[in-house]
Amino acid sequence: MRVRPNPKKRIIKKAAELFYLRGFPNTHVGDIIEESNTYKKSFYQYFRDKNHLAEEYLNFQEDRILRNSRKLSYRFENYHEFIRYWMSFNRKLFQGPRFAGCPFANFAIQTLGDKDLFQLRVHNFVKNWENVFYEFLERLRNAGKIPQDSNLHRISKKIILIYEGGIHTYLMSQDMSYLDLAEEEMLDIFPDPLI
Repeated sequence: MRVRPNPKKRIIKKAAELFYLRGFPNTHVGDIIEESNTYKKSFYQYFRDKNHLAEEYLNFQEDRILRNSRKLSYRFENYHEFIRYWMSFNRKLFQGPRFAGCPFANFAIQTLGDKDLFQLRVHNFVKNWENVFYEFLERLRNAGKIPQDSNLHRISKKIILIYEGGIHTYLMSQDMSYLDLAEEEMLDIFPDPLI
């Protein structure tokens, strides 16, 4: 006999799917309740409203992205190998039918009118993601794999800027060459690998 997840987990899982694929403004509480096979009473037992659920969604996405980014960064001791693998992995995701872009970038754009409500949360995610790249680059610098005078904060920001720009330009154009260009730009940050 298969055990169904508790209502809170079902709600969060379904909300994550719907917020990501349909967008936050296009997803209503009724949609989440119906598609998660949950009672309305159960929804309000766990969440005050859709915005409260959105906080859980952002926590879920942040945990997933940071955990995967950190895990991947520990697999590589070479910047170029890391970038090539990361972009190769992402290209496969990008071509799938359920890829709709970066969940945080999408959420930020979709909630521009609610700046006070979610802006700080999205900002904190970006800072935490920068820190994952900073830690990776710091390990490489300490190992002598990238130049000692590298400005790691600036490079971490640049990686995210190039990546996000490549993703969203690809989504607008459906032209994979934007992802190729993004990869080239990230590789050019350290054009001559030390090791």
